[in-house]
Amino acid sequence: MAARQGINRQQKAMPIPFPSPVGGWNARDALSAMPPEDAVVLDNWFPGLGACRTRGGGVAYANTLGGSVKTLFEFNAKTTRKFLGMANGKIWDISAAGAGVSLATGFASDVWDCAQFDDASGGARMGLVNGSDAPQQYDGATVSAMTISGSGLTPANLNGIQIHKARSYFWDDRTQDFWFSATNALGGVLSKFPLGRLPNTGGNLMAMTTWSIDSGNGPQDAAVFIMNSGVVLAYSGSDPSTTTDWFLVGRYNLGAPISKRAIKKIGADVVIATKSGYVSLAQIFQSGDFNEFSSAISTEIRQFFAM
Repeated sequence: MAARQGINRQQKAMPIPFPSPVGGWNARDALSAMPPEDAVVLDNWFPGLGACRTRGGGVAYANTLGGSVKTLFEFNAKTTRKFLGMANGKIWDISAAGAGVSLATGFASDVWDCAQFDDASGGARMGLVNGSDAPQQYDGATVSAMTISGSGLTPANLNGIQIHKARSYFWDDRTQDFWFSATNALGGVLSKFPLGRLPNTGGNLMAMTTWSIDSGNGPQDAAVFIMNSGVVLAYSGSDPSTTTDWFLVGRYNLGAPISKRAIKKIGADVVIATKSGYVSLAQIFQSGDFNEFSSAISTEIRQFFAM
């Protein structure tokens, strides 16, 4: 009888590609329906274009300020570049690692809002407000009181500042009003603009930013006012005191912003972290509508966002 010839039943390995999770964390789709570049779990990784990078570590930098640092800002003008930190009721120069240099002290709050402006009278200066103390200014070397006045205005209540089209704007997030300066002035005599006179404008003014219609700093930049209710108002023009050069160009209802510090200008766009997810103002302004299930750029992690 002839011997049987053996049959090779050895399995062959098949390579399976595993692309980098450049699509980011996906907590919305079922695993079977998820794109291969999405991740079910993504800890300490940041997706990028074609690759991911790990989260970096940290080292002690300025740890002798006597308390928690609540605010960090940079002053940058001509040859002067300074790094400021606010902690323990003081404003510190922490431009060099190690012990900070106290520039001013005796403040009730370390949560400041700051904006730099090269105005007509004072040169490059940074305006600082915190809603509890008199507004301050920094010129790259010293901190001093900022001159601010206005009919019915309590300057120490101001806790927001923004520069837009050669004017400085201020607000108190416990009201619906903003205050604006003369042209090319940081502070000075301010005038009030009551946003609450617009119909169906609920909530108080949380933040102000600018949005570039022409994808850069140009004449079409809009002043954007964000209420803590999620109402967003966009104005075109440069002079709120006149209807010929100041008019409403858009009104939108988003999810309520998480905080006034959860608003980031990225290039020509502005992204707001709301209770409905991260929202791109460019996307909302161009579409004219907001749908919390599709408009948020964080829709894939929506169910975890507001936790």
